[in-house]
Amino acid sequence: MPDLGGVLEGCRIATEPEGVVSIEVPYLVHLLEGLEYDTIYHEHLCYFSVRALADAFGRAGLAIFDIERLSVHGGSLRILARAGSRHAEVVDRMRQTERKKGLEDLATYRAFAAAVAKNRTDLRRILRELKHKGKRIAAYGAPAKGNTLLNYCGIGTDLVEYTVDRNPFKVGTFTPGMRLPVREVALLLEDRPEITLILPWNIASEIIEQQKDYVEKGGQFLVPIPQPRVVGDR
Repeated sequence: MPDLGGVLEGCRIATEPEGVVSIEVPYLVHLLEGLEYDTIYHEHLCYFSVRALADAFGRAGLAIFDIERLSVHGGSLRILARAGSRHAEVVDRMRQTERKKGLEDLATYRAFAAAVAKNRTDLRRILRELKHKGKRIAAYGAPAKGNTLLNYCGIGTDLVEYTVDRNPFKVGTFTPGMRLPVREVALLLEDRPEITLILPWNIASEIIEQQKDYVEKGGQFLVPIPQPRVVGDR
């Protein structure tokens, strides 16, 4: 949201004097440690640390009294706050942990950039090697994050033939930029490409379980983040 301060002030007004504000956001620590660069795209304007959240909530007259760590979207925070001026001790503890992890050091973000570039190199190398061995490659999913990965890594139909998605409104379209055709999920089992690149990697285990018939027939999945790895029966 572009007007974070205004929204938080509105939350305070709406919940005063005893109501509770609950907000969930992706967590910067998980983004850095999990190399989740594909979650960075146009509608995500902010990437939050507890320090940034505490400052924003404080300016709006809200005091954080609890923070929950969640696994959603590769790692998120649920912030619980109410009108007030003093944050709970959990904020100080997590800010200290963030400081130790280097979130306030420019070198941390330079290292992240270097790791992202290496991920692109490694992923493209693996895909090219698989193609050189005669393997057919498809993809699973057409999420927004997938387009960051496809476009940044330059993965087009020269490497991946198509992607499949369970959303009927996406079937029959193309992914923005790299223009992979989006087909129905049933095609995976019918067409049986040897390798399927999972674009929504945060639910990879769920996808692999759903597609166990594909795996039993020899199909393998390529999970791109945090390190490219092939999983399957072989």
